[in-house]
Amino acid sequence: MKFLIIGIIFLAIGILVKIFPNLLAGYSNLSQRERENSQTNSLPTVACLIFTLMGLVTIVGHFASVWLNQPELDSNISMIVILGGAVALVVFSNLLTNKRIS
Repeated sequence: MKFLIIGIIFLAIGILVKIFPNLLAGYSNLSQRERENSQTNSLPTVACLIFTLMGLVTIVGHFASVWLNQPELDSNISMIVILGGAVALVVFSNLLTNKRIS
């Protein structure tokens, strides 16, 4: 049950990040030019997509572990989702913040 709550929290964070991009770590410390680059390159949309995928994979992983009758699969999937999502967020946010618009 706790993994369903974690998935719902990820979905909520995805929606909030799309509406309020200042919730992203370090976003408020960016210069005005970097903020414009990240807005133009749709950083909040990409962050929303990554958090939404993290939530959906966590929820689907919970139901898969129940269906397969393997409760340890829940914690493994959630750990992989959290670590993979964190890496994806760092990589894509750096790419989208520093990418120049011609």
